[in-house]
Amino acid sequence: MLYIFFLIGTFITSIKTSPFIGEKDKLEYVKEERLEVRVQVRDVKKILRVIREVHPYEEPGIDIIPLLDEDNFK
Repeated sequence: MLYIFFLIGTFITSIKTSPFIGEKDKLEYVKEERLEVRVQVRDVKKILRVIREVHPYEEPGIDIIPLLDEDNFK
């Protein structure tokens, strides 16, 4: 399952960075896409590798949220 969200993101870089978008030490507003995908645990490392290969930022924002079945809770 894949979901795509479009939003406006903000960031500010430090003087020591080389931003892909925008200028050093200046607040930037950019259009962003947020992808949500549900994958098997065995595929997580492969998915992370692909994201990092194609993402233009030095460090993409990635959250991994395990989904647990309700029966796992007492």
